[in-house]
Amino acid sequence: MFRSNITIDLNAIRDNYLGLCNYVNGKTEVSAVLKANAYGLGAKFIAPKLYDAGCRYFWVAYLSEAMALRKVLPHDAEIYVLQGFEPNDINVLKAHKITQVVNSVRELEQIKGHGLPIVLFVETGLNRLGIKEDEIEQIAEIIKDEDIRIVMSHLACSSDANSFYNKTQKNNFDRILSKIRQYKPNIKASLSASGGIFLDNGNYLYDMVRCGSALYSTQVNNNKNVVTFDTKVLQKYSISANTSVGYDRVYIATQDRIIALLAVGKADGIPSSLAGKGTILFGKYRSKIIAIAMDLLTCDVTDVPAELTKPGCSATLLNSEYSLFNMSKDASEREFYLTTGFNINSNRIEVSYIG
Repeated sequence: MFRSNITIDLNAIRDNYLGLCNYVNGKTEVSAVLKANAYGLGAKFIAPKLYDAGCRYFWVAYLSEAMALRKVLPHDAEIYVLQGFEPNDINVLKAHKITQVVNSVRELEQIKGHGLPIVLFVETGLNRLGIKEDEIEQIAEIIKDEDIRIVMSHLACSSDANSFYNKTQKNNFDRILSKIRQYKPNIKASLSASGGIFLDNGNYLYDMVRCGSALYSTQVNNNKNVVTFDTKVLQKYSISANTSVGYDRVYIATQDRIIALLAVGKADGIPSSLAGKGTILFGKYRSKIIAIAMDLLTCDVTDVPAELTKPGCSATLLNSEYSLFNMSKDASEREFYLTTGFNINSNRIEVSYIG
């Protein structure tokens, strides 16, 4: 059976985290977002590595993820659950020393009085979860009495440093934060996830930043490459001009070509949008992806030396030369959507961790 291989470099992730710490230069706490199994890359392996590097604050989406993290993190690590609170979670939160993010007045009413630390999520313009500005007065008495550690929000356009909307949301956040600090003067603030770290010379840092994709992307802060993804050549043959390849004749050769079929496809997390755009590496040689099926990928290897493309030869989808950032541009997809799509639990992919 031909298997693909994904290698996760834990030392690179650690170094990327430390690089972010150096970037903020002690102005703010750097926390790690490990939801969706650390964006598909393996939270139970990544979390301890980050803890050893000095990280003490971790964010996940669901309580089940937080409980899994608690098994691999010491109790001085703070774990925050971003969504999905129900009253019957209270005993679990207490037992596992987990902090709930509260996203509505209803949730705040349900969690109050139980002596639990709380993070307040306030709505500033993303319009997903969050307590609205006009609800702050309504919850003033609760705020006074509860152990609220952080007020947080989330930017909608942080990937675009020139977007006016970043400043709009920052103004909204500052205004809401000022109202809350009337009741909790020393409460900490967190507005920025990965993109916001680099906005406007640090003016979006506040007390804590929440790093998810910034841990893995080579796009930011001279980061190291984290993911290597290799597969195998299943078959290779020649096609003549005007021959079509793939469903709906997605590719039609304009001249005689040599194509190779690889043992990877959509079911393994390779987006179909890479057809006609993405790159496969055979050593130092590049090949264009021309078609993607459920469990097969076809590429044009006409200009690649024949000895590198025989059945059984290795083909590389990701490495330091063609990184997640490069693939995301070619696929018109965010990097963390790519990694969460990699089917690392499949018996078709062997996953290994180094470092």
